[in-house]
Amino acid sequence: IQPGGCEVYSVVFDSTERLWIATGGTPGKILIYDTNSGVLLKDFVGHSHAVSCFARTRDNTCIVTGGSDALVALWDTSSNQCKSTFPNSLSPVTSVTVNSDCSLIAWGSGAIGAKDAESVLSIAGLGTNMHYLSMATAGPVSKTKWHPTNSNVMAYCMQQGTNVDTSVQIVSW
Repeated sequence: IQPGGCEVYSVVFDSTERLWIATGGTPGKILIYDTNSGVLLKDFVGHSHAVSCFARTRDNTCIVTGGSDALVALWDTSSNQCKSTFPNSLSPVTSVTVNSDCSLIAWGSGAIGAKDAESVLSIAGLGTNMHYLSMATAGPVSKTKWHPTNSNVMAYCMQQGTNVDTSVQIVSW
């Protein structure tokens, strides 16, 4: 699969074996392919800038995207429609994750060397759309991941000074 010459930033499969691809450019597009045939099923604008990361719910009903436009969006996989968005203030979203019981999403943001950018870890309710946590971090958050069985524990990685992850932090929620 070659997504029209676009830069690819992230991929995720849904329960119907469709492949969702996050692409760069302005606007950032989301491409959905049939993995068996390689046929492009849907091509739509997901963000005003590059779509940088994806995560899916365990039940495969939703996909969460993060973008360089500092926005997190929740998508219904059956209709491919945006259900809700979470603004992230100034920084590009670099990582998104969904917890094991599909009740919370977390995302990280930040950019190395960007003077006005904030480095933040955020947590919001998936069904409630409530923003529960926005915590400043010492560096850009490059990766976020919930514990596979404990829905209230997650880890994140930070970058400091270089493009290499330099620490892992654990958060209990």
